[in-house]
Amino acid sequence: MELWDAYDAQFNRLNGTIERDQPIPKGWYHLVVEVLTLTPDGRFLLTRRDPRKSFGMKWEITGGSVLCGEDAKTGAVRELFEETGVRVTQEDLTLVASFTMHKNTHFRTFVAVKDIDPSMIRLQEGETVDWKLVRPEVFAAMCRNGDVAEPIAARLAEYLQFHEKAFAK
Repeated sequence: MELWDAYDAQFNRLNGTIERDQPIPKGWYHLVVEVLTLTPDGRFLLTRRDPRKSFGMKWEITGGSVLCGEDAKTGAVRELFEETGVRVTQEDLTLVASFTMHKNTHFRTFVAVKDIDPSMIRLQEGETVDWKLVRPEVFAAMCRNGDVAEPIAARLAEYLQFHEKAFAK
């Protein structure tokens, strides 16, 4: 059973928990993190979703729900490691966006710039089945071609802006 902390509309943690796959009470929110992992030469780390999941076999950036007792950065570090084997510290994460979708889901999006050695990649069974590093123009083409999970593709312009800011001199 996966438990999440409940949050209010302003991202403040409440004194309550939410069980995954159960209805979320009105006025409560759960927290999801995204980690846009970029290599120092500007490539995006993408993973391919397990075929049994929604948007199966589509490409995505790393993300997932923050578990009960975690803060956003702790959840982001854990999700990135679980889904890819890539280790970062909280200090490696830069918060680039906070928003709410689907009436009751808060998102925090982080950027991490990290050298990716293929030997460090460890995919999570049931979550990810493949990975690759792609340049921004390839990521954009994949989104246009329907190769990327729709919720990620819909936010392509934002991800490209985050990329640009990460490498602005």
